[in-house]
Amino acid sequence: MRTPILSHDRNVFYGVGTLDTEFNILHGNTDILFAYNLTTQKEVILIQDKGESFILNGWEDDLNNKSANHNQARASSIDYYLPWDFNKELCVSRHGTPAPSGLNNNVGVCNIFRPGGQHGYAAIDFATSQNSNDNVRAAASGTISFAGISGSLSSGYGRLVIITHSDGTRTYYAHNSSILVSQGQSVTQGQVIAREGTTGGSTGDHIHFEWRAAGGNASTIGSFKDIGQPRVDNRYRSNNTTTPANTPVPVSPANGATNLLLPINFTYTSPVNAGAFRIQVSTSNSGWTAANGFTSNTA
Repeated sequence: MRTPILSHDRNVFYGVGTLDTEFNILHGNTDILFAYNLTTQKEVILIQDKGESFILNGWEDDLNNKSANHNQARASSIDYYLPWDFNKELCVSRHGTPAPSGLNNNVGVCNIFRPGGQHGYAAIDFATSQNSNDNVRAAASGTISFAGISGSLSSGYGRLVIITHSDGTRTYYAHNSSILVSQGQSVTQGQVIAREGTTGGSTGDHIHFEWRAAGGNASTIGSFKDIGQPRVDNRYRSNNTTTPANTPVPVSPANGATNLLLPINFTYTSPVNAGAFRIQVSTSNSGWTAANGFTSNTA
């Protein structure tokens, strides 16, 4: 299922769907062309032809007018991070257009997804396990400019979150099973904003991510920090953590505390997304051992 395009008057979504009755992971045939009116919230099937593969490339005037500013992809200078849990690996089922170039710091190939049928704009699908409800995390800090259903639960983006960033660019997170933020809310890079799913025009669980330029509705080229531009059938490990690795985190009582009565209770919060961490304590009391009451309690 390809993401729909929005009419110039922003009233109608045009998209493709499928007549397939059997479940097809991520994407089946695209043999229906439909229009979804955002005002009436009604869908009309314009064309259907079983087994065909309809492709929406964009509006004719946009495609023919190569010099139109709204049709030019503009690169963003923001550091984006992969939009899922730190250290978790996912495969790309579809990448965007223009085709990825430059840095490609993957961790292997998947040997599952074949090239072809890619998005006609700067968007990427990251395949997830069926009904996994994986966390969807903000790729960069910003303000939630949309959090709700775009199209319907069976067409369009489904449950969609849009974040507007400091330079005006936006990132889209679509087809979610649930949304954990609200419009107008400020979010930080790495914050959980939704759970992945397969709502809207989707036939299987995945994280749909895309970049949009500041103003208008044009695609903009983006790149993930230290990762580059993901390619179809490549596997990537998320670097999306809000706490830098190996950075000491202050504890309470503060450094330099003296004449404290025993027992001393230290309060420590683990780094975000940390799978393992170490606490180091220095003391002038050489006899401060487990035998003498030095214990660790974790919650």
